[in-house]
Amino acid sequence: MKIIKDMIRFLACGIILISVGANINNQLVTLRQAWRKNAELEAKIAQLAEENRVWNKKVEYASSSAYLEGQVRDKLGMGDKDDYWIVLPEEKEE
Repeated sequence: MKIIKDMIRFLACGIILISVGANINNQLVTLRQAWRKNAELEAKIAQLAEENRVWNKKVEYASSSAYLEGQVRDKLGMGDKDDYWIVLPEEKEE
Protein backbone atom coordinates (compact mmCIF):
# COMPACT_ATOMS: atom_id res chain seq x y z
CA MET A 1 0.00 0.00 0.00
CA LYS A 2 2.83 2.40 0.86
CA ILE A 3 4.45 1.72 -2.53
CA ILE A 4 1.23 2.72 -4.34
CA LYS A 5 0.95 5.95 -2.32
CA ASP A 6 4.62 6.74 -3.07
CA MET A 7 4.09 6.08 -6.78
CA ILE A 8 1.01 8.33 -6.83
CA ARG A 9 2.98 11.10 -5.08
CA PHE A 10 5.88 10.61 -7.50
CA LEU A 11 3.55 10.78 -10.53
CA ALA A 12 1.77 13.86 -9.11
CA CYS A 13 5.10 15.61 -8.52
CA GLY A 14 6.25 14.66 -12.04
CA ILE A 15 3.04 15.98 -13.60
CA ILE A 16 3.36 19.23 -11.62
CA LEU A 17 7.01 19.65 -12.64
CA ILE A 18 6.22 18.98 -16.30
CA SER A 19 3.31 21.43 -16.16
CA VAL A 20 5.44 24.13 -14.53
CA GLY A 21 8.24 23.54 -17.06
CA ALA A 22 5.81 23.80 -19.99
CA ASN A 23 4.33 26.99 -18.55
CA ILE A 24 7.78 28.56 -18.10
CA ASN A 25 8.70 27.57 -21.67
CA ASN A 26 5.49 29.16 -23.02
CA GLN A 27 6.22 32.35 -21.10
CA LEU A 28 9.77 32.50 -22.46
CA VAL A 29 8.53 32.02 -26.03
CA THR A 30 5.94 34.77 -25.53
CA LEU A 31 8.59 37.06 -24.03
CA ARG A 32 10.96 36.49 -26.97
CA GLN A 33 8.16 37.26 -29.43
CA ALA A 34 7.32 40.43 -27.50
CA TRP A 35 10.98 41.55 -27.60
CA ARG A 36 11.13 40.91 -31.34
CA LYS A 37 7.88 42.81 -31.95
CA ASN A 38 9.10 45.65 -29.73
CA ALA A 39 12.31 45.95 -31.77
CA GLU A 40 10.29 46.02 -35.01
CA LEU A 41 8.01 48.72 -33.64
CA GLU A 42 10.94 50.83 -32.44
CA ALA A 43 12.47 50.63 -35.92
CA LYS A 44 9.13 51.63 -37.46
CA ILE A 45 8.83 54.55 -35.02
CA ALA A 46 12.33 55.76 -35.95
CA GLN A 47 11.45 55.53 -39.65
CA LEU A 48 8.19 57.42 -39.16
CA ALA A 49 9.94 60.08 -37.07
CA GLU A 50 12.42 60.64 -39.92
CA GLU A 51 9.60 60.83 -42.47
CA ASN A 52 7.78 63.27 -40.19
CA ARG A 53 10.89 65.45 -39.97
CA VAL A 54 11.21 65.49 -43.77
CA TRP A 55 7.53 66.35 -44.25
CA ASN A 56 7.74 69.13 -41.65
CA LYS A 57 10.67 70.65 -43.54
CA LYS A 58 8.67 70.46 -46.78
CA VAL A 59 5.65 72.09 -45.15
CA GLU A 60 7.86 74.79 -43.67
CA TYR A 61 9.41 75.48 -47.08
CA ALA A 62 6.04 75.37 -48.88
CA SER A 63 4.65 77.98 -46.51
CA SER A 64 7.69 80.27 -46.73
CA SER A 65 7.48 83.57 -48.53
CA ALA A 66 10.28 82.62 -50.94
CA TYR A 67 8.36 79.57 -52.14
CA LEU A 68 5.10 81.48 -52.44
CA GLU A 69 6.75 84.28 -54.45
CA GLY A 70 8.35 81.71 -56.73
CA GLN A 71 5.00 80.04 -57.31
CA VAL A 72 3.35 83.38 -58.08
CA ARG A 73 6.05 84.13 -60.66
CA ASP A 74 6.05 80.67 -62.23
CA LYS A 75 2.34 79.93 -62.28
CA LEU A 76 0.73 83.33 -62.60
CA GLY A 77 3.44 85.31 -64.38
CA MET A 78 3.31 88.00 -61.73
CA GLY A 79 6.23 89.69 -60.08
CA ASP A 80 7.20 92.33 -57.58
CA LYS A 81 7.27 96.02 -58.32
CA ASP A 82 11.06 95.83 -58.80
CA ASP A 83 10.95 92.97 -61.32
CA TYR A 84 11.74 93.62 -64.96
CA TRP A 85 10.30 91.42 -67.65
CA ILE A 86 11.71 90.93 -71.09
CA VAL A 87 9.23 89.94 -73.75
CA LEU A 88 10.91 88.08 -76.59
CA PRO A 89 9.29 87.98 -79.97
CA GLU A 90 7.83 84.67 -80.98
CA GLU A 91 9.76 82.64 -83.52
CA LYS A 92 8.07 82.29 -86.87
CA GLU A 93 7.96 78.89 -88.48
CA GLU A 94 8.95 78.68 -92.10
